[in-house]
Amino acid sequence: MTNNINPNELRDRAYKCAKAHGWHDTELSDEHFLWLIITELAEATNAHRCNKRAKTKDYNNKMNYYDTQNLEPDVYNYAFKNQYSFFIKDSFEDELADTCIRLLDLAGLRNLDLSYINNMIGQMKTVTDTWTEFCLKTAFMLSHEDQPLQAKILYILGGTIDYSMQNNIDILWYVERKMKYNKLRPYKHDKLY
Repeated sequence: MTNNINPNELRDRAYKCAKAHGWHDTELSDEHFLWLIITELAEATNAHRCNKRAKTKDYNNKMNYYDTQNLEPDVYNYAFKNQYSFFIKDSFEDELADTCIRLLDLAGLRNLDLSYINNMIGQMKTVTDTWTEFCLKTAFMLSHEDQPLQAKILYILGGTIDYSMQNNIDILWYVERKMKYNKLRPYKHDKLY
């Protein structure tokens, strides 16, 4: 998504995790997945309105301690899940990461190339938009049936990354941790869909 990672590799990891957790056991429409992306944006909006922000410094302090303890992998993963749940889960940053992961997963499911995203970063100028204005523009983009799915995904992913960067949110850091958290969750995260 940035110079640090190949977006198609990240796409493949997100899709592989979702598939392993049962999210692709049934063939579902693009519209189904796009609606789930919209719900992530809505959850991010609610977290933003409530000023629910990740306590990243506290999370890092706790995890730095666990990193020095030479813990067994299961114990370390348990500590990670607890710290993530306590300091990051359901925050604005977490919901932004969920939005990105759902976009990456859908691109993986449909085998869409995301390499163009690197050319889009920094070009979308979402800094002039409030968060809610960006979300409304996203909803309009999704409602245009003439737009190819790849264009929709690139627009929303690029806009979310740009918004994050312009607001000093290291979105890739949050995406990586949320993907690890998701990997440790139960099948279908104990949800119906």
